[in-house]
Amino acid sequence: MDYFLLNDYMLSIVVASIAALIGVSIIMKIDYIDKNKNKVRITSFVAGLVICFAYLNTYFIGAMTPIKLLLIVSIILFCSFAVYSAISTICYKEVTFQRLLIGSIIFALCISLVNYIDLRKIMIENNLDMNLLLFISANILLLGNAIATFRFIRQLRKIEKIHIKWIVYGSVAIGLAFASIRYTLFSSITLFSNFDLFNNHDVEIYDWLYFNNTLLPLTINIFGLVFLELFSSFISELYSEKQKELIYKNKNQYEALFENQAIAIFSVDDKGEINKVNEATKEMTGFHPEELKEYSSFSELIDEHQRIEFLSFLKIAFNGDSQMFETKLLTKLKKYIDVQITLVPNFLDEELTHINVFVKDITEIAEAREKIHHMAYHDSLTLLPNRRFFVEELNRRITFSTAFSQMAVCFLDLDRFKLVNDILGHQIGDQLLQVLADRFRSLVDKDVVISRLGGDEFTFLFQDISDHEDFQKQLEDILLQIQTPFLLGNQNQEFYITGSIGIALYPEDSRVGEDLMKFADAAMYSAKEKGKICMSFIIII
Repeated sequence: MDYFLLNDYMLSIVVASIAALIGVSIIMKIDYIDKNKNKVRITSFVAGLVICFAYLNTYFIGAMTPIKLLLIVSIILFCSFAVYSAISTICYKEVTFQRLLIGSIIFALCISLVNYIDLRKIMIENNLDMNLLLFISANILLLGNAIATFRFIRQLRKIEKIHIKWIVYGSVAIGLAFASIRYTLFSSITLFSNFDLFNNHDVEIYDWLYFNNTLLPLTINIFGLVFLELFSSFISELYSEKQKELIYKNKNQYEALFENQAIAIFSVDDKGEINKVNEATKEMTGFHPEELKEYSSFSELIDEHQRIEFLSFLKIAFNGDSQMFETKLLTKLKKYIDVQITLVPNFLDEELTHINVFVKDITEIAEAREKIHHMAYHDSLTLLPNRRFFVEELNRRITFSTAFSQMAVCFLDLDRFKLVNDILGHQIGDQLLQVLADRFRSLVDKDVVISRLGGDEFTFLFQDISDHEDFQKQLEDILLQIQTPFLLGNQNQEFYITGSIGIALYPEDSRVGEDLMKFADAAMYSAKEKGKICMSFIIII
């Protein structure tokens, strides 16, 4: 009894090759599977339906029974899962050999089950037996076809621009292999039986082309498999050559950019050790590349107060995120310069190899910024902190105070200072304020914040007044400095002035900085009413 036409077999090779060409072209455009899972599932199911109708359309002829419906559903599911397994394996971002093997086994198993359903139908209808050894051998060949196909398509996906002829050649090889699989599996029930696989005995070349009933599809299958394996190796070699050319080209470009950059560049490894520097590094730091070997890591060049911060930025950079920050860098002269550092991760084949540390000298910018900052927070005449600085520092110290903190805000105002300006002139008045500011600076502790609010008003912030006697003495010394004669102008005449101090205590009077300043100001006016050279505490009623 005959079952297949040889012409049908040849036609199936053409159809399979065209289908492979379409399938490969589609898979080449699919992004990584983890980003498009739902689309891939839908595509797989549609492809499964198409394969089922095209491959086993005889199942849809005649009356539909529950068993036939179950077989059709099973075939569609197996076909869909086979397509999904193929796309998942080929389009996954990183595929190990184990994953490739598992994906190929799942694919081969699904295809084998579809063919077994068809085989079982023929066996029952014609009372045939299966040769298990031949069936297993055919499935091993099917697995080999799957692995070779997956490897081939993955190699194609690695090449950015691939000529269409390579896709066509590979698709023909896939068509030869997979069109022959069905007939190779069928040989397990026809090789040792009177059941003829093909019935084209009237073809002149049939005898030598057919090879004893089953060898033709097996031979073509093996030929397709070998061609795919050789083709995968060829594509891999082609890809490697292109990669080498690209790496060589990029390396030259990288070297040129690295050496000719106007800013200093340090290349560091995952331990922070300096591997390479460019010419601008020497100009900025004074270090020769050999001298930098004395330092075990780049962090040793960073100001010690910011090393921990730098190491945290470096750790983030090695996780793939660029970082930028400002710090101070050590030079050969053992001095620190202000720099802006940018940490840029460098990748090769999606693996981080090293970090490029771009270092820009911003000393002039930092000096200008510091000057602007100083002008914004300091009085231009006395160089003492101004009101803005005093208010922010007071609020900061209140924020970080403890339950046992005791502070004092003092307002000082010179008595009848307006007369000095009116009689002696503003120049003499300014000199008096400058001398007085110098006296205050030399008198109080470093923890005491002194500021000039404006005119002849000065403020003092005492951080710790737990020793009341010492606090009282410091206030008396301040008033004493005001009473000490001033020699101004031509230095031939002494000037005498007096002042009054108002005091507000934290936390007794208030826990709010604005209120403390308001109360100290009120206390100062209260002291003026009591007489010259006087101090007064605010009384909260």
